Amino acid sequence: MLSDGVRVAVYDDSPAAHLEPLAPAWDGEGGRGLLLVQALAQAWGVATARPYGRKHVWFELRSGSGG
Repeated sequence: MLSDGVRVAVYDDSPAAHLEPLAPAWDGEGGRGLLLVQALAQAWGVATARPYGRKHVWFELRSGSGG
């Protein structure tokens, strides 16, 4: 919890640490997560958690502001 918002982290076991928001196929059912994060969050990034090498995507949402 931040003093003026919240920081969220989502973990997975994929070792791929370089992620880039890409437009999904118009009829695709997935692939919009990072686009939403990029549009709504004031800050976001990708890091590798030690010691297990699990990747996590984090983002910060601040009160009173949107994207």
